[in-house]
Amino acid sequence: MAPARSEPLVGLIRNPRSHGNEGADDPLGERPGVLVATPRKRSELQGILADFAAQNVDYIAIDGGDGTVRDVITHGASYFGECWPALILLPSGKTNALAHDLGITADWTLADALASARRECAVTRHPLVVAQRDDESAQVRGFVLGAGAF
Repeated sequence: MAPARSEPLVGLIRNPRSHGNEGADDPLGERPGVLVATPRKRSELQGILADFAAQNVDYIAIDGGDGTVRDVITHGASYFGECWPALILLPSGKTNALAHDLGITADWTLADALASARRECAVTRHPLVVAQRDDESAQVRGFVLGAGAF
């Protein structure tokens, strides 16, 4: 069970290579209740998501595009299984088809998302799971174009 908190704990994964983040400083800075991770390589996601799971975050915010979403939910499946915290999407990639599907605008912020969550305004989507025919354990998860690349 999640610990009782007065404010939610957010694990933010910020992709510094996403189109909208290239060369930009972290717009959030240090913020109470937000664990910011800026992985430089995909392989770093394993440790970041393991840490978020251990800390029992209430939300995982993904600051990137469809490919970043794919990488996070693919790597996170082994830590969260069917019991994921709510996901927040901050669209900053070249391809933000999922954000478009969800009606999220380019100026959507973490504060906007948390305010929406407090109003219990959420949309549910289930990712596509693409597996190798000869190795069911070799899977990639994603939405729209993030999964379609495979």
